[in-house]
Amino acid sequence: MGTMAAALVRLLGAQGQHVEDAAASMHASIAGRVFRALGPLGAPTRAVHDTVAEGVHGLVRASLGGTGWLGGVLAEAVPDEVLLASPRGRTLVGAVLGLIGDRVREEEPDLAWPTVLLGQGAVSAGEVVVLLHGLCETDLAWSMGATVARPGLAEVLDEPGRSVLVARMNTGLRAGTAAGHSWVERCDTLVTLGTPHLGAPLEKAVAVLVKAGAPVPEVAAVTNWFEQRSAGIRDLRHGVDDDGAAPGVSVVAAPLPKHVRLHTVGATLRGPAGRVVGDGLVLPGSAHARSVRRPVQARRGPVLDVEGSHFDLLTDPAVTSHVRAIIDVGSPALERT
Repeated sequence: MGTMAAALVRLLGAQGQHVEDAAASMHASIAGRVFRALGPLGAPTRAVHDTVAEGVHGLVRASLGGTGWLGGVLAEAVPDEVLLASPRGRTLVGAVLGLIGDRVREEEPDLAWPTVLLGQGAVSAGEVVVLLHGLCETDLAWSMGATVARPGLAEVLDEPGRSVLVARMNTGLRAGTAAGHSWVERCDTLVTLGTPHLGAPLEKAVAVLVKAGAPVPEVAAVTNWFEQRSAGIRDLRHGVDDDGAAPGVSVVAAPLPKHVRLHTVGATLRGPAGRVVGDGLVLPGSAHARSVRRPVQARRGPVLDVEGSHFDLLTDPAVTSHVRAIIDVGSPALERT
């Protein structure tokens, strides 16, 4: 097995090659239109052009591949502990996994870190709270923007008799009840912060762009690169309506288990923009899993709306106080109905 740093460098080199392939395809499509318009008169020039262009693009692609390989060899000297100890390194890996995490698991498994739970206190404590970070994030998200005046949730929830665990996971993958995980039956309370239960505008826009660009070679050369986005991202097109076998395909999803009580928290940007873009990434209806056409079926607790951006939810005092009140009181959701 190699190191995570080596896998990361090789992967970045491969992505550079994908970008070069897109550039070459766009170049060929544009040049093809020009030469077809010139007809037979442009044939001699086209022969020279195509030879030179193929040579240049081939050289660039080979250089990127060689750089990735050589960089990977050199990066083998960087232990995983060193990479994970660096906030920048950990953040970069988290972003890459969110973007193409399912491909990373197949192509560079050394980089696809497994789900781990980090924290202090015995897991055998009377109450266990698990904090799951969002797409393209890591366990560092829960301390993002935290100050003495605005502590993060891990600090707010920490108290005797309770074990607060922070997860680090590959957010480009999918998991849940279908995977047969035993923790589902042991969970009684679910609190979501700006979670796109019904999808997110950015992925919806990308899906439309990719579909619209397919018939135009010059555009498809670029938009095809987006086709490698992870299952975790493609889930954001329809949210909980996604089919587990085909991410991005809308189906009717099963409701949350009856023993789980859902508490949703959403944010809205200040001013008129908030009515259009919600918290900047997620619209209020999606954050609260409610819509006229397809609300998420679940036992629900009180909801909370605050003013601010998506990432303000992590340390907003109203949010952390609200979550603590939910956890402190406990949930009657384990009472089967």
